[in-house]
Amino acid sequence: MQGESLVSGQPIRRKYRGRPIMRGPGSGRSGAPTRTRLLALRALERVQRAGAFADLLLHSLLGRSALNAADRAFATDLVYGTLRWRGRIDYLLSHFLDRDLEKLEPLVATALRLGAYQILFSERVPPEAAVDESVRCVRAAGAERATGLVNAVLRRLAAEHAQIALPSLESHPLEHLTHALSLPPWIAARWLERYGAAEAAELAQASNQPPPLTLRTNRTVISRDSLLDELRERFPEARRCRHAEDGIVLGRRGNPALDPAFLAGRFTVQDEASQLVVALLDPQPGEQVLDTCAAPGGKATAIA
Repeated sequence: MQGESLVSGQPIRRKYRGRPIMRGPGSGRSGAPTRTRLLALRALERVQRAGAFADLLLHSLLGRSALNAADRAFATDLVYGTLRWRGRIDYLLSHFLDRDLEKLEPLVATALRLGAYQILFSERVPPEAAVDESVRCVRAAGAERATGLVNAVLRRLAAEHAQIALPSLESHPLEHLTHALSLPPWIAARWLERYGAAEAAELAQASNQPPPLTLRTNRTVISRDSLLDELRERFPEARRCRHAEDGIVLGRRGNPALDPAFLAGRFTVQDEASQLVVALLDPQPGEQVLDTCAAPGGKATAIA
């Protein structure tokens, strides 16, 4: 519609004519977005449009990028944070659109979600920078026609989101779990039925916390304690996992994929919950096990 989309019933061209796009600190004169945000936008758009697995896609995109460690961490936070909080993001964005987000072009909907995540949840990004960079991203991605919509919606979100009340757990438990705590509706309904509102909300809040970075010791070449002693020289926060016998929590600093112990095959990165799946299976020598969902194969190698 070339900029004629409606925001809360008002044509963007008429309401926002003459108002400049918000510029944030560090904005360049070229109008190009940061490479970090553009990579995050492309990853999220492929997840939305093609159902790509976010972790595998992000790993591939970061592997081909020239981003430094800080920017890689920022891109990871943008992708996972936007997906993790999509329920609340969509609920708040819906107050400033005259149509469902799903009816927008996937690239535009993704840019709105990515910008909204930075406005709502990122303490390191000023709202004006989030708006500005989102506009730059859609322009760089070839959707110049949508820059007015993205600018208008995110400006209003930044200014007015605090005035929107989220559904309460007491009066609207299902809506609270889906819109305030961002659970998928089917999970929210199941947890309400099984656990009740209070425990379901606690589970949802725990699920929204960024997970720690964990690894599994390759016990065929080293013990967990020996590996832990080695890693603490480079990862001071490293500690044993609470439940997984071969697991180590690294903390939130450093890149284990570049660590000498990883390159030498002494550990692999794997969540503690995934490690516990193998522990529950309890494979024994001589047994044959078929892992029908192996990708990339973390549990399969643990079984072996």
